[in-house]
Amino acid sequence: MGKGKKAAVFNPGEIIGEWTIIEKGKPTKARQPTFLCRCSCGTVKEVRSCHLAGKVSLCCGCIGAAKNAAKAKHITKEQKTLANVWSHCKERCHNPKNRQYPDYGARGIYVCDEWRYDSVAFTSWALDNGYKQGLELDRRDNNGPYAPWNCRFITKAENARNKRNSIKGVVFGEDLVVAQARDKYNLPHHLLYEMVKSQPLEEVVKLLIKEQRKEIMKLCPFLKCIYLNGAFSHFVDTRSPDYSSSIDELGRYELVRS
Repeated sequence: MGKGKKAAVFNPGEIIGEWTIIEKGKPTKARQPTFLCRCSCGTVKEVRSCHLAGKVSLCCGCIGAAKNAAKAKHITKEQKTLANVWSHCKERCHNPKNRQYPDYGARGIYVCDEWRYDSVAFTSWALDNGYKQGLELDRRDNNGPYAPWNCRFITKAENARNKRNSIKGVVFGEDLVVAQARDKYNLPHHLLYEMVKSQPLEEVVKLLIKEQRKEIMKLCPFLKCIYLNGAFSHFVDTRSPDYSSSIDELGRYELVRS
């Protein structure tokens, strides 16, 4: 406390905000005078006289906590989730200390001003543009910003396929990423991902489909492979003229009536 300034004096029973003065308390380590006070909620603690005089402290914090609790009751689960999404977008785009910054902010990806400085604007846009629990925010242009015109909500699987580091390739004339090839041709997950590290995606798919046919032939020696234009088409069950066994391009085994 500066020289010439006298500490404020309060009398027992005096009320300041939610505090009721009980008695004079022990000085702080900095020799600032305090008063023992009781809050309207029942909490008793020592409060610096300067905080009481300047009305810096009007309660123990219970009023603010009650207001926050009342406010929280009106916040939906979707709003909480979207608040986290908004926060994470800002962090990885505008905080150089964030571990994801090299993949976002350092590449020139940013959050548009409309969203960056207003979480409510982002939440309102999300709720009006198809957000549901379980969906993820995706940028249509992976090199573009987080902005209304460049963002949408898609499933986790779709988002994984759109990542810029996804391994892609042309498989039988169709552009696919590894996850799509795995699902379409019913291929073993771990083996597929391990093999594409050193081989083109289409070659890996062909090898794994061929191995699948070999395994099926071992289990069902009565099957015969049918090829059309040099490519495998389906299996034929040599035991019966009424039924044929086939395997479609997904590698799934099924019986089809002739």
